[in-house]
Amino acid sequence: MLPKAKTSIITQPILTPSPDHEITLDALKVMSKDWIDQLYKAALEADIQVVMGLITEIPDTEMNLIQFLTKAVRKFQFEQIIDLANPLIKHD
Repeated sequence: MLPKAKTSIITQPILTPSPDHEITLDALKVMSKDWIDQLYKAALEADIQVVMGLITEIPDTEMNLIQFLTKAVRKFQFEQIIDLANPLIKHD
């Protein structure tokens, strides 16, 4: 009979937000008005490249926002981004 090997489990933080995780309007307020306008326009146009480029400008301290936006883009759920940014957009 073989001796039992010691195993250690290293846990990594989960990088994807849970399905019920919600981002509030305040999360976007860490970004500039110009950035939010660009995000909104890119989401309206479903422009994956522009949105992903904008996501890279978000500070690493805002991981929940980065994860939320990345997940929305990967699932083509631009409506979620539009709904989030819409209250911060000045509609002329």
